[in-house]
Amino acid sequence: MDKQATDRILDALKNGRYHTPKEITEKAAMEERKVRLIIAFLEKFQFIDIDKNGNIKLSNLTKQFLQKLNETDPTSSYEEITA
Repeated sequence: MDKQATDRILDALKNGRYHTPKEITEKAAMEERKVRLIIAFLEKFQFIDIDKNGNIKLSNLTKQFLQKLNETDPTSSYEEITA
């Protein structure tokens, strides 16, 4: 899995709202085929939610995790992060 590509997709979804696959493709500046493959992976492991119309957003748990990760001091221990 291309970490930078996945990061760009997660970044496109970070506002917590639903986005169409086209919007994500444009925001991530990637090929649609690659976006669809990464979206399928993220959905399989419940990192994202997809509504009945195919719109995509971060799952609540993923959003909380990414927020906590951004707030964490890089020198923090595992115990401090998970407390």
